[in-house]
Amino acid sequence: SPTPTGTPATIAPTQPAPTAGPTIIFGVSALAAQFCGAATHSVVEGLPKPPAPAELPPVKLSLRTDPSKAALFVNGVRRGTTPLELELAPEQTVEVKLERDGYLSHQQSVSASDAPELVIKLKREKRGSSTKKPTPGLAIID
Repeated sequence: SPTPTGTPATIAPTQPAPTAGPTIIFGVSALAAQFCGAATHSVVEGLPKPPAPAELPPVKLSLRTDPSKAALFVNGVRRGTTPLELELAPEQTVEVKLERDGYLSHQQSVSASDAPELVIKLKREKRGSSTKKPTPGLAIID
C-alpha cells in the first residue's frame, strides 16, 4: 500500500525486540508461551507484596442482667459486675458466667455477633433451697 508520500511501503521481516531476559506473559498457557518464545510465571519476584488486610476494630458488647449487679466471669476470670461493656474481636467467642445471691448461676457463650447489647434475665432460686451445705453437727432450720 502506498505511504502518504506516494511511495510503496517496504515491509521488513519482524525481529523480536531485544530484551535483557525472557519475555514474561501472564495468563497464557505454557504451550502458547512456548509458541511465542516467552516464559510463563505466576509470580513475579521483586514486586512488593500486597498489603495485609487491615485488622478489624474490636466490637463493643454491652452486657446487662435483670436484675443488675450480677458478678460477671469471662472465661473463668472475674471481670466485674453488670452492667458491663466487653470488647471482643469480630470473630471472638467467650464463655460468660453470671452469679448473684438469690439467683441461679447462668453460663453461656457470647460472641461479637451478640453486639451491641445483650440482656440476660436471671432466674430466682426456688424457695427453701439452699446453696450452702450443712456443717456436720449443726441443724439448719427454715
